[in-house]
Amino acid sequence: MFKTKLLLSALVVIFMITMSGCKLFESESTLPPPSTPMMPAGQKPAGEIDKSADKTVPPPTQTTPATPTPPPAAPVKTDTKPLVVTNHARIITDKGTMIVELYGKDAPKTVANFVKLARSNFYKGLNFHRVETDPAFRLIQGGDPNGNGSGGSKETIPLEISPKLRHWKGALAMARSQDRDSASSQFYICINAVNQLDDNYAVFGKVTKNLDAADKIVVGDKIKNIEIYK
Repeated sequence: MFKTKLLLSALVVIFMITMSGCKLFESESTLPPPSTPMMPAGQKPAGEIDKSADKTVPPPTQTTPATPTPPPAAPVKTDTKPLVVTNHARIITDKGTMIVELYGKDAPKTVANFVKLARSNFYKGLNFHRVETDPAFRLIQGGDPNGNGSGGSKETIPLEISPKLRHWKGALAMARSQDRDSASSQFYICINAVNQLDDNYAVFGKVTKNLDAADKIVVGDKIKNIEIYK
């Protein structure tokens, strides 16, 4: 009897030990390995390759189109042909003689009118009635038989504008009234460049020698004569 109770007690102890071992094993098997960090479901560890995809995902591309490069500006067309000198003039004054080139190819009517008046001695003895000394607007003006800027010859000529003829230093051009086609005999000489007059008054020549004489002119000085030659 005693042996039977001892055997039963031993079996109970063995059974309890066995059951405890099973629970311990079951609890440990549900824990993640120590090298794997705990993270939300569905998120993969850093560096782990997604084996569900067979190819590398390309980087995002720029969807906004780049600012287009503007086309280069069209070159400005300029007439590079040299000016043709059709005549020369000697403008003889109280302060010296100026040598002038006349550009009859680019201002034919204006040059023809000036040459005709000079050859007829129209300018002989007339005065310079206007002298501008502003640094940005230096010029002398003459050729009026009335001597005050109010007169002219009996004929007028149409306005001739050439993109090749500008109001450079030394430019010879025709004066006129508000009527664009009213130029007659009055002319002016630019002592320095007066670009604001471009495309409004007819330039037809240029002083190439002794522009200093123009710089010495004062109101009332005389045009002794204007001589035309080739």
